[in-house]
Amino acid sequence: MTEQHTIHLPVIRYRDQAGNPTCAADFEIGDVCKFYRSQRFGTGETCVFAETGTSAKYADNMMRRDGAQGPGMGTLIPGDWCPVWEPTKAKRPAEYRPLVSMTGSKPFP
Repeated sequence: MTEQHTIHLPVIRYRDQAGNPTCAADFEIGDVCKFYRSQRFGTGETCVFAETGTSAKYADNMMRRDGAQGPGMGTLIPGDWCPVWEPTKAKRPAEYRPLVSMTGSKPFP
């Protein structure tokens, strides 16, 4: 027998110091989205909801904003797949346009 129930999970949304949507405000104290994941021995940052191709081993990686430490060293940019920040997609920065998917499953728009 199959049961169908709608449930609501409490999830905390984070913003960086500039007010941008992000997946983690502070890794050191644990202010990180519960859906955040890493892959490839911690070298790729991704999300439970990230897209994977039909023959891909890995999920798409999230990008980072430019930060004080250099290009791509700032806060995480939630992916287009993110249900936590979906209503604010329009607030993603223009530089969030990587040339290709890290999985090779498809090019980004």
